Amino acid sequence: MEEISLRDVFFILRKWMVLIIILAAIAVLIAGVLSYYVLKPEYQTFTTLMVGKPKDYQSDGGLEYNEILLNQKLVSTYGELVKSRIVTDRVVGNLGLNMSYDTFRNKVSVNLVKDTEIIRIQVTDKDTYLAADIANETAEVFMDTV
Repeated sequence: MEEISLRDVFFILRKWMVLIIILAAIAVLIAGVLSYYVLKPEYQTFTTLMVGKPKDYQSDGGLEYNEILLNQKLVSTYGELVKSRIVTDRVVGNLGLNMSYDTFRNKVSVNLVKDTEIIRIQVTDKDTYLAADIANETAEVFMDTV
């Protein structure tokens, strides 16, 4: 069995260097064309809501522990309510969107920040302004609903 030295490997790579560079350039060019012309960008936007009554956060004595626990429990319930048919149908109607309930639900995700009273509504769409409108309107309709 013949051994190949490091020097031999270097000469082989040097011999094929032009082909390696051309193939790498073609791969980069194909990736660039695909990402620019074929793949459509998707934009994400989000709005953040805090669960609780305004008076809870303005009191002189601060929040009581039980109120904080109650609000944290409500966050998961409210998270489900954000994606409920009641809220989504009103948002679709208010914005005059022509999309199904399932399409809307696929665009909207609700994230609950662990151990907090915060709900984050995130919307993904190909139109930046529509994504922002959906996020803001969902927050407004949700606040009106509860």
